[in-house]
Amino acid sequence: MYRYHSIMRPIAPGTFPHTKHVTDVVNFDRSQFVPEINHEALGYIEYVDPITEKQAADYELVPSNTDIIERLRASGWHNDFCTSWVFYHTEAHKKATVERIIPGTFSKVPGGYEQKIDGRIKILVPDMCTASFIPETGELHGHAPDYEALEAVKAPAVHADTPG
Repeated sequence: MYRYHSIMRPIAPGTFPHTKHVTDVVNFDRSQFVPEINHEALGYIEYVDPITEKQAADYELVPSNTDIIERLRASGWHNDFCTSWVFYHTEAHKKATVERIIPGTFSKVPGGYEQKIDGRIKILVPDMCTASFIPETGELHGHAPDYEALEAVKAPAVHADTPG
């Protein structure tokens, strides 16, 4: 399924291309933030096949990354690898990360490592987000947060008796 969010108006006749097979139309009660597109939307429409970029632009539809995200989750991908890079590269938190394998087989490309999901989708993991790479096997490791260590170093709460 290919999902497209409507960011300007609810989905109604004349607000989406009828050139592909529509499987679902959902309108929200009001505009709401949709994490998959990082934007507010008023609803979405799903097609069996993707529409063209021009069609999406003409009807002000934003493609969702849901199909890609679901394939990544199904393959065991974790999205905390790259975000943990920020924690890892601050001195206080270097001990609060663990090295974890990133599922899949990768190859070295300029600027990072690439995994091909299918003929049209590739994942790029930037160099800065990786801990180690084994070229013979394509195994890639990343830094992931060590949540137990982060909890252990938290300062205990202090009760204030007076303001300031």
